[in-house]
Amino acid sequence: MVALINQWRHMAAELESKLGRAPSVEEMADVMRMPLRKATFIHQIINILGSATDNSTSDSLEEDQILETTLVDHNTGMPEDGLVMDEEKEKVLRLLNEIDSREANILRWHYGLDGLKPLRLKEIAEKLDLTRERIRQIQHEALTKLYEYMNE
Repeated sequence: MVALINQWRHMAAELESKLGRAPSVEEMADVMRMPLRKATFIHQIINILGSATDNSTSDSLEEDQILETTLVDHNTGMPEDGLVMDEEKEKVLRLLNEIDSREANILRWHYGLDGLKPLRLKEIAEKLDLTRERIRQIQHEALTKLYEYMNE
């Protein structure tokens, strides 16, 4: 997280010198190739950190580097990743109502959505009296539709 914040600050300074003004969150999200929600989250953190510290730039940079080497844990994700994943999961669950009900049920059963126990394709095939291969095809079609809806 500290590395990401440092990268944000560096890119913001570069953009500010090019634009002659402070870049917007949308511009930063575009430059850093990240979702707007994640960029907004980072921007808020930087504002909080900026208001909480009155250190000079060199002291702050030195502190960030020490903090970064102390706190880096490559086995965990970024704190905002959970928020993004929760938001995407909610969107997927909403979109399941927009596709064919059989396709939606196959995805719910296979991935254990809505609190269901995940089922193997073979188990779903037996439940619907279809072949495992047909279930796999329907699942593939449903996932393709969801992917298209997610990117609209």
